Amino acid sequence: GLNPSSALENFQMNYEMLMESIRHKTDCPIILIEPFIFSRPAEYLSWKAEVQKMSEIIQGIAEKYQLHFLSVSSELNDIVFTTDGIHLTSKGHLVLADSWMNLTQNLEIL
Repeated sequence: GLNPSSALENFQMNYEMLMESIRHKTDCPIILIEPFIFSRPAEYLSWKAEVQKMSEIIQGIAEKYQLHFLSVSSELNDIVFTTDGIHLTSKGHLVLADSWMNLTQNLEIL
């Protein structure tokens, strides 16, 4: 088997195992959402590159397993959508929900 040599490789391996397990149990549409983080507080700026790499991994897994991928980092780029740099405010949840609904309506899965 694969012997992950980094946290990102371990992340990818575990995510793929999870998708394979889910795919064996259902053929329902699956939507993967990219991870996101805000640039404030300033200490989170150092996490941005890692979060971007995780997003690229998830997008690749979505393509590999023919799943849907929801990109939200461009919509959730304003600090008004968070109080602590990670968790969404009510306004942030509305933006995320709108993005989700737009994708699902375009896919005609709801």
